[in-house]
Amino acid sequence: MKRIISAIVFLPAFFLIVQYGNPTTFFVFLSAILLAALFEFYTLLIQNNQKCMIYAGMILGWFIALAFFVNHNQLIPYSIVILVMGLFFIKLFSIQPINFAVEEISNTLFGVLYVAFLLSYIIFIRKEEAGRQLIFMLFLIIWLGDTLAYYIGTLAGKHLLAPSISPNKSIEGAIGGLLGSIGGALLAHYWFYPSISIANCTILGLVTGIAGQMGDLSESILKRNLNVKDSGFLVPGHGGLLDRLDSVLFSAPVFYYIHLYLIKL
Repeated sequence: MKRIISAIVFLPAFFLIVQYGNPTTFFVFLSAILLAALFEFYTLLIQNNQKCMIYAGMILGWFIALAFFVNHNQLIPYSIVILVMGLFFIKLFSIQPINFAVEEISNTLFGVLYVAFLLSYIIFIRKEEAGRQLIFMLFLIIWLGDTLAYYIGTLAGKHLLAPSISPNKSIEGAIGGLLGSIGGALLAHYWFYPSISIANCTILGLVTGIAGQMGDLSESILKRNLNVKDSGFLVPGHGGLLDRLDSVLFSAPVFYYIHLYLIKL
């Protein structure tokens, strides 16, 4: 029931913001998600006795997203420089002892790159000429891929995919997920994006689906290392926000570059 309620609340809001909101509205929406995801990630670390600079990471992570939004050709390299130097600057003038400086800086930097930097590629996608269609296409690829992976894995999964990382995932489920991802891309072609060819849809669906599954497994590595089942509780019925974004974090950059450099050729 909680899953259904979450979907009823989130999906219409997501559709309205993407379809009718301008890029600025979408950036504000994504900023809220990004900051919540960063807070969840750093809270996980702190709960497992790892050191990080939670608020510095959230602020600097938001500036990374702002750089994507304002000017992706020049400001992004500058923002990375500010990120690295800024963390050392904060620690340099902090009244806290420096006993765990390496751990604090490393964990904070990783959180910004893993969550904020990767998620910000959705801003690039939205700013494309067909940004609305591409956003919907990306999430159709992810959602249908996740759905088929779950049901096929549950019904027919016999061969474990990565037992040391995620014991519930199967090879059969992974194959079903890839078929779902390709199906999501093809559905986008027939539903609202006919200008992209079936062949290119297949490429986008397949490669993006692989990246999404890698993102899912990568988050499983983090959760297993931190000894948690869910990344948090921000999404009722779904665990944490990062549990919903794990596929997106890897698939968004891959989707963007595949579309930019291959599909447009």
